[in-house]
Amino acid sequence: MDERQFKTLLKQSLDEEIPTVNLWEPIADKLPMRANRTARYGLRLSRLPLAAVMVLMLAAVAYAFYQGGLLPSDPGVDSVAEADLLTTYDETKPVMGGPEEYGLTVTLDYAYADANRVTVGYTVNGTSPDDRRLVAHSNPNLMVGGQPLERLMLLASDQTRGEPTEQGSGASFTSQLTANFITAGLDAAVGDSLSLQLMVEVALSELGTGEFPAPGMFMAGMAEFTFDVPYLGGMTIEVGREAESVGTNVELQRVVVSPSMTRLEMCYDLPDLQAPPAWSPFITITVDGTPVFTGHTETYGLETTYEVNEDCRGVVVPAALEAVPGAAWEVAVTGFADFSTAGSDDVPGEWAFGFAIPEE
Repeated sequence: MDERQFKTLLKQSLDEEIPTVNLWEPIADKLPMRANRTARYGLRLSRLPLAAVMVLMLAAVAYAFYQGGLLPSDPGVDSVAEADLLTTYDETKPVMGGPEEYGLTVTLDYAYADANRVTVGYTVNGTSPDDRRLVAHSNPNLMVGGQPLERLMLLASDQTRGEPTEQGSGASFTSQLTANFITAGLDAAVGDSLSLQLMVEVALSELGTGEFPAPGMFMAGMAEFTFDVPYLGGMTIEVGREAESVGTNVELQRVVVSPSMTRLEMCYDLPDLQAPPAWSPFITITVDGTPVFTGHTETYGLETTYEVNEDCRGVVVPAALEAVPGAAWEVAVTGFADFSTAGSDDVPGEWAFGFAIPEE
C-alpha cells in the first residue's frame, strides 16, 4: 500500500464517523474480583473493515500503565497474564521498506492462544532525526497455517515520546499495541502449537497538528514475524435454547468458555442498522446465583464477518470465567443498543437462558 492509498483509506473511514466506545468504566465494579481491574483498556464494539480498524488505532485512547512490559487491555488478558499463560518473545526486527533514518523496529512482546482468540502484543520504536514530534501507527495482520485470522475491535494502545538528549540528536517515539484475533473454527487441540505469522504495517505522521490525515503521513514499511504459541483450547457447551420477548426471538446456540474469554453464539432478528457497529446486547451472566459479568458486548458475524446486520453473531465476553462441571449458568439479555452515529432506539426486552455445565 502506497502513501496515497493509505491516506485515502483513512480519510474514507473517518468520514464514516466511527465511534470509539469504552464501556468498561460503568461495569468494572460489577465484575468478580478476578476480573475487576482498573478501567484502563478500550472496548470497541463490533467488527469493522480494515480501514475502520486503522482509524480506531489512530484514535485509540492511550493507557500508560505498564506491568513488566505488558500493556493491559481487558480483564481476560490481565487474568491470563497473572496466571503466567502468556508466551514472551522479546524478538526485535527492523521495519523493511521505509526510510532508514527513522531507525524503525518492531518488537514482538508476547502472545497467547485459546479457543476464542489469539492475543498478540508488540512495540514499535523509532527516532525522529530532525526532532519533529512523530507518532507511529500500525496495522497488524495475523495468519495461522496460511489462513488469515479476523481481528476483534478489543484492543489497547499506548503512545510515548521521549526528548532528545542533545540538540539534533533526535527524539525517540514508541507505540505499544495489544491486538486480538478470532480463533473460532480453527482445527486445533489442547497441547497443539500454533504456527503464526504476524505482519505489522507501520506508518508515521506528525503529532498534535489537529489535521487528518496528519501532514507528512506516509507508509514506513513492514516487519514480519514467524513464531509458535501453545494452544490452550476451551470448553464448548451446546445450549440450543430460544426465548421470545417484545416480538423478537433470540436463540442461544452454544457457549464457548476459554481462559481468556467467553463467546456466546446467538441468533436474533432485529431492525437493520444503517452504520456500524452492529447491535450490542446487554448481557448478564450468573453462575450458581452469583453475577459474574454485566455489560454491553462486542459482536462479530459468524458467517460474514463485516456484515453489520447478520442475524447470527459471536458475542464477546472478555472476562476470565470458568466452566466448572455441574455449575448452573444463566445468560440474560436485557436489551440491545445501537452505538453507531445513527443512534437507533434501544430494543428493550428480557431473554433468559439457563443451562448447566456438563459433568466430566
